[in-house]
Amino acid sequence: MVTSSLWTDFDNDGWEDLIITGEYMPLTFIHNNKGVLEDVTAATGLKTPGDGGTVSLQAILIMMETWIISQAILASTPGLKLQ
Repeated sequence: MVTSSLWTDFDNDGWEDLIITGEYMPLTFIHNNKGVLEDVTAATGLKTPGDGGTVSLQAILIMMETWIISQAILASTPGLKLQ
């Protein structure tokens, strides 16, 4: 059963993509390819826990925000490199 979903442009191509999560289902990434929706979950490399658990959408949003902040810091600090 779907419990949360989020329309967001996760690949920055200008088209809103869809992330879906729910009870006893894997986190699912749907790419909007100019109006054609494609399941790209396998291409993300994310693994679903083996016990049938799920990753919460809130956890994904926190990871996305952290990534955006780190990219902003890298862009504003010439010569800074992550190791």
